[in-house]
Amino acid sequence: MRTGTLGVNLSGLLPIIRKYLYTHADVFLRELIANGVDACQKLLAIAPSEGIQVSADELKVEILVYPAKRQLVIRDNGIGMTEEEVERFLTVIAASSAREFAEKYKETDIIGFFGMGFYSAFMAAEKVEVLTKSYKADAPAVRWIGDGSEAYQIEQAERPEGRGTTVILHLSKDYDEYAQVWKVRQVAEKYARFLSIPVLVEGSPINQKPLWREHPTNVQPQEYKKFYELLYPGRPEPVFHVHLNIDYPV
Repeated sequence: MRTGTLGVNLSGLLPIIRKYLYTHADVFLRELIANGVDACQKLLAIAPSEGIQVSADELKVEILVYPAKRQLVIRDNGIGMTEEEVERFLTVIAASSAREFAEKYKETDIIGFFGMGFYSAFMAAEKVEVLTKSYKADAPAVRWIGDGSEAYQIEQAERPEGRGTTVILHLSKDYDEYAQVWKVRQVAEKYARFLSIPVLVEGSPINQKPLWREHPTNVQPQEYKKFYELLYPGRPEPVFHVHLNIDYPV
């Protein structure tokens, strides 16, 4: 009997990911926002044990658009990555840092687990740059560049913003609408409106208060009405409401 390991042809796998794993183009932005939120949640989780002075109010995910350059930028000021972590988690499909982190910090509100979300960026981008700096003071910033093939570039760099990660998408011509503020805001509001970390599109926050996480005695009738109109614009007013404390609106 012989044993062996399976090989993966990355250049053949990425088109499959683009076409079949994610059927709607919008989800690449959802995945990248989720990565940024996870990075912020991770920083909050390790802050007490690492002696990091940080509050949830400081953390955020920002989305910037550059129509003339056909660029879309998603950046956060979360935990960041070292060069070793970049090599480990950006160059191996399905190697999820979130999954490992969640196993260690079980109470942390981590969104992503399967390590595939980052590669959804290649649905819309012909080239992706990642500029990241770890929370570890002695770790230099790192730049990673990939075009969806098996080849990539990695080098030490500078990140003026300090700790965190910036993802720069050089959009393909077929996806240039994602370099428009209206489109990005539309997608971000659809997927990220109720996330626990602030998400800003061109400096404007999109987050809304998640009423289902509040105790009914803390919610005013007008808040229920506004919340309903937000989720179901143009619909007739509800006859009554029932408040359920759940993870997501139904």
